[in-house]
Amino acid sequence: MSIKDLNPAERFIWEWRRGRMSDFRRALVHLIQRADVHNLEKLRLGFPNEVEGYVSYRLIPGWWDDLEAKMGDESVCGSCALDKHSCIDVEGHAKVTGCANHVPKEAVA
Repeated sequence: MSIKDLNPAERFIWEWRRGRMSDFRRALVHLIQRADVHNLEKLRLGFPNEVEGYVSYRLIPGWWDDLEAKMGDESVCGSCALDKHSCIDVEGHAKVTGCANHVPKEAVA
């Protein structure tokens, strides 16, 4: 399964947990995390999918585990065990898009 196959609420949480968000969306997560019930409902008016995703993530037991299982092998790079979509330089690995062509850092020097 690809990230493109996720619904908007799942995708929002997947990107947050994998560190693939813009600064604005990261700030939105912080707002949602800190909002009381009244303000959470206000946020839901403008960002229904994002609030739904976060509430599901926090309140539904096993929701995150099910999402990880749904993503299966698409979620982790076999070379560095990082998310395929956010693989970054660690222990000799080069930053690559999607990790499909993961190569040692020295090979791209």
